[in-house]
Amino acid sequence: MKNFLRCLCPLLLGIIIFFSCGKERFTECTESDCLIFKGKVVEMDNEALENTDITLVHTESFLEDREVIVRTRTDGSGHFRISLDSDPYQNGEGYFDLKASKSGYIEKSITIQDVDTMRLDIPVSVNIDLAPEGFVELEFETGADIRDLEYNLEVEYINTFFTLDESANPDTLYTYRVQADRFVKVYYTYKKDAQTINKSDSVFVDRGLTQRLKIEID
Repeated sequence: MKNFLRCLCPLLLGIIIFFSCGKERFTECTESDCLIFKGKVVEMDNEALENTDITLVHTESFLEDREVIVRTRTDGSGHFRISLDSDPYQNGEGYFDLKASKSGYIEKSITIQDVDTMRLDIPVSVNIDLAPEGFVELEFETGADIRDLEYNLEVEYINTFFTLDESANPDTLYTYRVQADRFVKVYYTYKKDAQTINKSDSVFVDRGLTQRLKIEID
């Protein structure tokens, strides 16, 4: 038993150190010289979204890794407030992003502003609207004579794009389910009878619903 405890204690200590080192660099500012972010998260119909995850990220430059500063959640009325000690950002480099995410909604990220333009102790107000998740179910069905099929799926979110590049075999059915909002456009190229053919199809996805798009290539 003693030998077991001797082995277990260093392991537990290592786990504690690991998780302690993994915490975000965050010093809450409670007095003056603070960098303050506040705002509200709502649905598209302007209803408040409580318990929405809010993540504040700092990036010094486009070539640097993004650093998570702090994570918090909105209150019962959809509001949040983050107050940072400004000392770590005195060099005025980089910019801040706020990311809002909640189950059942499309995640949204907003670039706040450059650090060197922020004024101490004056809150930066940010209102974020989240759209309910929509999905597209995409089916590709290829004929026996189709060769070298390549396709690109472009999904338009509110302010981002998702792409999927794939290749497919003849006489095969491919199915995808992808989170989407608004328009989904699919570009595809294939060879048939020694000819290269380029085509595209699109579908509109209503927020909160699932839309099916089937493409038959024969």
